[in-house]
Amino acid sequence: MPYSFELSPRQRELQRQVQEFTQKHVAPVAAKVDETDVIPRELIKIMRNPPYKYTAAWIPKKFDGLELDRLDICILMEEIAYASLPIATLIEVSGVTTLVIGFGGSEELKQKYLSRHAKGEIFAAFSLTEEGAGSDAGSIQTRAEKSGDDYILNGEKRLVSMAELADIFIIFAKTDPTKRRRSISAFVVEKDFPGVSLGKRRTCFGVKGHQTFDLVLKDCHVPIENRIGEEGRGFKYALMTFDDTRPTLACGYVGLARAALDIALKFAKKRETFGKPLIEHEAIKFPITEIATEIECARLLAYKAAWLADNGLWHKKEASMAKYYGAELAVKAAMAAMKTLGGFGSTTEYPIERFLRDATTFTVAQGSPEIQRLVIARELLK
Repeated sequence: MPYSFELSPRQRELQRQVQEFTQKHVAPVAAKVDETDVIPRELIKIMRNPPYKYTAAWIPKKFDGLELDRLDICILMEEIAYASLPIATLIEVSGVTTLVIGFGGSEELKQKYLSRHAKGEIFAAFSLTEEGAGSDAGSIQTRAEKSGDDYILNGEKRLVSMAELADIFIIFAKTDPTKRRRSISAFVVEKDFPGVSLGKRRTCFGVKGHQTFDLVLKDCHVPIENRIGEEGRGFKYALMTFDDTRPTLACGYVGLARAALDIALKFAKKRETFGKPLIEHEAIKFPITEIATEIECARLLAYKAAWLADNGLWHKKEASMAKYYGAELAVKAAMAAMKTLGGFGSTTEYPIERFLRDATTFTVAQGSPEIQRLVIARELLK
């Protein structure tokens, strides 16, 4: 299990290919996505189909996926998020859904849904959060009652990412309302199942295009074969998934921070005050050097967590460290860039104000910074 601080030739080629894809397909539409709050369907189609198939990055080759290493997906996330964090979230949403099926699903369930997802025929959305049950996932109220060969699901979900694109939903529901996490099971629910409907649209001030909706389940009959794994183990599959997707999400934050740094650096070199470039003033250069240093730190944290995952080693603490540090860095980098640009930083002439909105909005994705601290503390105290 050797570890190198240099990317392998294969990884460098992947990085080059993603940079080329991003420059051609993502960067030109990033501002419009923010303005319209819609990711172009044509771009989504391109990302889901050959030669890219980026939304199949997490899926094993036996189910027609790319089966990229977690470290590979870190590279993928950073480069796409450098141009647009909202568009990069398509990779993360694909991860948190397909991994749950991969960790717990039967072979029949994997063949039925993972293969179709990998081929771009369907898209999946992750649905755990509820009103009053965000960080406290054990308090979800959605019920799954067994009835013959089906489960009947009732409840309402909140903040379901990319719900309007989804053909299937990964739903978490309790089979015993008197219990907490140990009664949570996971199910694949198709959007066309009777009793499934989209609820209220939850509009955010950042991460535009990454649309979130409520999801309503009313007497929704779900075949027992669509239960993912064993009854009562759904929350375990969710946590296993987050341990793998938090490092890659952290690299999404790194991509945004790097983009903010590049714009600030370019501006500071060109702009002059008091007879010299901004970058020669310590009040400007010191914050920029801090961000540059912390970008390296955040990337290395994420890479270590991903490397541990790729080698089958315990990585819960490292995954939460990477996610926590990366989220804080993204906000800090966007704010530092805004200050460097002065009055221009808050105008739409530069993307810095968009970066700040995106970074702030997405700090709570896959668990708030406070939850990451709790996870880290628990691991330290073991």
